[in-house]
Order: sequence, then C-alpha cells, then structure tokens
Amino acid sequence: MKSKIARWMAAIACLALLLTATGCTDGGAEGQTSQTGVTVAQMSEEEEYAPVLQPDGGKLRIGLLDINEYEPASIYLYYVLEGLKKEGWLTYDSLPFTSTSMDVVAMMQALSQMDLGPYIEFVGDAAYYTDYQDEDEIVASMQEHIQSEEGLDIILAMGTDPGLFMKAHDLDVNTLVCMATDPVASGIIVSTEDSGDPQVWAQVEPLPYYRQIKFYHNILPFENIGMVYSDPVVAAIADYESGAEELGVTITKVQIEATSVQTQAEANAFSAELEAIYRDLIDNRHIDAYLLNADLLSSNMDAEPLLKLFADAGIPVFVQDGENYVREGALLLVASTDNQGVGQFVAEVIAQVAHGVQPGDIPCEYVSSPYMSINLDTAKAIGFRPSFEMLLSCETIHSSATDN
Repeated sequence: MKSKIARWMAAIACLALLLTATGCTDGGAEGQTSQTGVTVAQMSEEEEYAPVLQPDGGKLRIGLLDINEYEPASIYLYYVLEGLKKEGWLTYDSLPFTSTSMDVVAMMQALSQMDLGPYIEFVGDAAYYTDYQDEDEIVASMQEHIQSEEGLDIILAMGTDPGLFMKAHDLDVNTLVCMATDPVASGIIVSTEDSGDPQVWAQVEPLPYYRQIKFYHNILPFENIGMVYSDPVVAAIADYESGAEELGVTITKVQIEATSVQTQAEANAFSAELEAIYRDLIDNRHIDAYLLNADLLSSNMDAEPLLKLFADAGIPVFVQDGENYVREGALLLVASTDNQGVGQFVAEVIAQVAHGVQPGDIPCEYVSSPYMSINLDTAKAIGFRPSFEMLLSCETIHSSATDN
C-alpha cells in the first residue's frame, strides 16, 4: 500500500482546497482533468464508506493479475464495476465492452483510457496474464508501480493461482483474491476469520461445490459422474467427494498433468488428449453424467466438439463454472457464484480499502443466490425434459433458436 512522503506532502499542500470540497491534481492518467471530491476526514459517520479521494487528494489505483483469458473472470470484473458505479465510486454512462466481449486485461486497458470520476483509476499497464508474461517481469513491473509516485493501491488477483502468486512474492500492495475455488485449502488465507496477512483478502463461498453436486443430482439423478482435472484444489474435488458420499454416488476421477495451452497447436494436441479420455469414460468407465471442472479448457480450445461427445452418448454435462460452456453445448450450469451479488460485495470491499481498512480485517464470506443456465438443444439431444418451474428459475436459456 502506498505510503510515500511525496504523496503526503501533496496532501498538506492541497488541504485548503480540500476543505472547500475542491480536489487538487488527482494523480490520474496524463491528460485527465482534476475533479472535485471529498476526503475521509470530511465524511460523516453515516457516510462511513461513501466515495472519497485518497489522503493526497488522488485516486485509488487498481491493477489486476490473472492466468489467461477466461470468460467467467470478465463477467466477474464487469459486475464489480457495476457495483462500484452503484456505490458512487465510478461515474460512466456506458462501458466500451459487455460482460463477455473483452478479456480482463483488455477491459483494464480500456478502463485506463476512460475518465471514470475522481475516485478510482484502473492502471492498464498493471494488468497481467501469468501465461503470457515472465514471472520476474510481472513482479518487477508491479514493484515499479508500487514504488512510483502515483503508487498502486490494490491488485485484483483473479483466481487461485494468481492469489498464490501474490502471496509467494509478498509485495507491498493490498491484494483482493477473487474467484479462488478454496482460498483456505489452497493456503491463500488462514481462515475466513483470519487471512493471516493484513494486506490480503480473499472471497470465500462456503461449500459451493458440495451444494452444487447435490443440486445437479436433484435435477437429473446420476450414479457415476466423471471428472477430469489437473489441480484437485482448483477443481474442488474434496467438496464434490463430500457431496457424492452423502448422495451415495460414484465419482470417476481422471487426474492429468497440468498442461500449458498457449499456441493453437498445443490447444489441438490437448483437445485430442481430452477426446481420448472422454471416449474412455463414456465407452469403458460407464459414467452416466460428466462435470466439466474449472480451468480445464482454455480460451483457444473449441469446447463444442468435446461436449458433443457426451450429448451423442445421451450423457448430461454439468458445469463447475462458466456459462459460456452451456452456450457451447453443456447441459446445465448451477453457478457457484452470483456474479451481480458478488460484484456488489467486492465493490464494498474496495470501498473499505479506499477508506484505509486493512484487507485482512474485512469479512471474506459471501453466500451466493442460485443462478441457473440451460441449453435446450442439448436437453433435447439427451432426452431430458426440464420442468416448466425449472425453466422459470433459469436466468439464461440457450438454444439455436435464440442464440443465433
């Protein structure tokens, strides 16, 4: 977190102006104009976490770390932005992207070019993908931003591996870990009550996948569900096993080596490997359902032909995370994350950090409302007829008639 003498000297120099609610230069991107705002000292108790300028009269500066392009992360970030707008921290009429039209690094770069008001700035060149940039290069860039005159106040770490990356390098910056499957089991935080690091916060959804597998079984009962994964923590295998034990069903697990899928040739090779595994599950392991675990398919892989293997065999595919897979042919997603609600939750966490609250002191737990998405073409192909009540409960219904 920034704590630079130069910034505090600027705060003193601007004090007279701030007392009349006029901001000094806001520390935003070059070419942006100064804007008015209030500081923490001017807030009443009733406005405890209302929008404020930083102590030097500047903006809260936010960076981001992710692995690679992943549509659920884009949706997640989009609703964090909407939450910040709702709370008054951001000002915009519209965004130059939808929740799924850009990856998160591209979103950050687009945001860095926008005037979003006096309170928050997104730093486009402090947004990174670990798959495409060298680890030392990322660390050096982050350190340069943190130690710069403008500083860097928050890194949004989008997932388990980005959270572990930030923990391993112990950089002097507030880190908010979003979308991690199990931040406690993975060692990012100590517990939901104690993160173990004053600068680290991680969103915790209690037993989401334990509840998810039971929900899937209630909708379409199965006896033997297949799962293919590389990291058992990211894939939430322990949660699924707990739920399966209570249901009295079998999980047929296939653990594979973590695979780097950056080029199209690597994507094609991995797709062929998965196809062989899937055919074995269908033909020889006698599964009657399949769960597509998180982070298995990369953005440069074509999921549709792989998912069609199961549809042709009359086997439902359930999704751990990612509505895009339902659009591409999986049967059903009962999301573990209510994106709109979580976005609001994370926005409120950012507001607290902006007021000087240490991330490690902020509650981590959030319980999502159910979010359901179904593919009617796949339902027809496997002979599943969803009830009228189920269709009414779906947030999104995909079919060739409506998606094209």
